[in-house]
Amino acid sequence: MFISTLTDIEHFFCSSDHVAEICEIDGDEAFTIIEEVIDENQAKLSSKITRKREDLKFKILRTFEGRENIDNVIGDRVSFHYSLGKIILPKIENRLRELGHNFQSLLAPSPALRVEEIEEFEMPE
Repeated sequence: MFISTLTDIEHFFCSSDHVAEICEIDGDEAFTIIEEVIDENQAKLSSKITRKREDLKFKILRTFEGRENIDNVIGDRVSFHYSLGKIILPKIENRLRELGHNFQSLLAPSPALRVEEIEEFEMPE
């Protein structure tokens, strides 16, 4: 079973720790590359998140009191935490290849994908 703690499964493979592991690069370099990709795709990310939030608002969240406005959630810039992996994963892979990093795919296992809370989860009897 695979459970992502981020926005979607693809997003999980976009973390700087994972990118650094797969591409055998420094974590700071991986972080910078990811942030640049996010910055270059702000309009698309913001639009997609806003649409998804609106869909949720009408389908599910309308009964939840005190739900936060999407503008307050994402602010002036969509951060890594709210970025959509389906959008940024292929762009990160392209950028890494443009920079000369040799790897097959970011959709590969690495120690950075481990989530302690999920590993420690025990099914109730």
